[in-house]
Amino acid sequence: MKENLNENVINMKKLEFESSNIKIFITHLIFVGIAYAMFLKMHFSVDSYAIIYDNLGMQYLMQGRMVTYFLNLIFNKLNINPTLNQQIFSVYLIICIAASSTILFSIISKYLQSLKFSQWILVNISIILSFINVFLLEWFLYPEITFFLGTGLVSTVAAIYILNKGNRIINIIGSFLFLMISMGIYQANLGIFIIYSLVICLIKNKMNLNMVSVKESFLVLFIGFSNSVLNVLLLKLAIVLGIAVKGDRAPSFSFEVIKTNMEGVLRVQKSIWNNAYNFLPKYSVSIFGIVLFFMLGYLLRKNKYCKKNIAYFICVIVINYLIIFAPHLFTSNLWLAQRTIVGFFVFLSSLIILVMFNCKNNKRMERALLVISSTFLIINYIQIQNIGINHMESNRLDQEYVSMINQEIEKYENQNNIKVKYIAAENDTKPTYNYKNIGYSIYDTNIRAFITPWANVNMINYFSDKDYIKVPMDSTIYEKYFKGKNWDEFSKDEQFIFVGDTLYLILY
Repeated sequence: MKENLNENVINMKKLEFESSNIKIFITHLIFVGIAYAMFLKMHFSVDSYAIIYDNLGMQYLMQGRMVTYFLNLIFNKLNINPTLNQQIFSVYLIICIAASSTILFSIISKYLQSLKFSQWILVNISIILSFINVFLLEWFLYPEITFFLGTGLVSTVAAIYILNKGNRIINIIGSFLFLMISMGIYQANLGIFIIYSLVICLIKNKMNLNMVSVKESFLVLFIGFSNSVLNVLLLKLAIVLGIAVKGDRAPSFSFEVIKTNMEGVLRVQKSIWNNAYNFLPKYSVSIFGIVLFFMLGYLLRKNKYCKKNIAYFICVIVINYLIIFAPHLFTSNLWLAQRTIVGFFVFLSSLIILVMFNCKNNKRMERALLVISSTFLIINYIQIQNIGINHMESNRLDQEYVSMINQEIEKYENQNNIKVKYIAAENDTKPTYNYKNIGYSIYDTNIRAFITPWANVNMINYFSDKDYIKVPMDSTIYEKYFKGKNWDEFSKDEQFIFVGDTLYLILY
């Protein structure tokens, strides 16, 4: 009788837990869906146009993303083009984000115990901020890879979840394998794994430095480090075997490269902490960060942690921040685009969690934390919409530019009774990277697709439903008409030279 009663109690708790998680998932799905709904409309990155016509995926091999490459092969076998089927894959990414954030919530809330409603909201805000922000937004701006990014994120969170279930060998192997899949899709997932795993370890052990916390933290770092080494070795092997070519961001352990990259990472800190590459209002990130660090400093002092526990806490904070940028130190050419440092907002989220963990029975600070965190999340949401509007408008202007080019081609064909088959396209001396009145342009975000060599002619083909073949620019034509010239706007009289069945096009 007693055993049956205990079994019924366990089953009831399990049902309550599952019901709670379903509600959390639906809540997160709604929030994420609203934030990124705009990107369910067809849109294009500079890479999208290349993948429409050439989806071999060799660029994934070149970047060390072996799992992405093999998933892409399956798509090719099934005749599925990621760019043209982007809407279903963007929905998939939204679902993956909601599922991942739900799992992270269930893990973290377990160690925070009997959450009050305000604390429940704070945990949700902190985790949602990891995924609704102006850096992760760029995952949606590249619709051709949303399926891969969603799969990689779920694999990352699976690695965190499995390791959190225990330190048995089966858990370690499982976590290692899922992180291997994750990093084989996108290396930036390493930051998400390390930051969340170390913070979970910290709160799980109540910020006590002991043999258990040291062992668990070391295990997290070991799994992350060993997968990083494996990822580099696989790419090196692929290059040696001739399977992959060496790209401009191939791994490099040269002292000069590491030194140069370190200087580059330090240079961008001001822009990141000031306004997240101009994506957020000025000083918003620095004010938010300063307030969180001030709260943590105050709480550490108030809670009277011993020196070794404070040292443990500081080590976790430092490691978590460094891991965001560490992979970039070992690339041949530094490229700190937002999508590659999504760990930055995960880091900020982790600070919210740590403040909340330490401000027990401090309602005033809890309310203050709730206000600043929700405000910061709302600012990110608003800016996601603003950046998205600019992105869509830039796409529209690209299409308009294609229409003007097509008009000139058709005019030439009708006047000369010649069908244009080839296009040679080059940029002028100082190409315009973004259209007038298009804001939030940095790295690849909201730039004109026309200035990208692998996008320009493909884009003309896609929007005009033609099959022009791209050819190299004729040196004689270039010398005579284009050399040393720079335009700031479209000029049909100066930027088009037709010779027989070939258009020589200079792009402003």
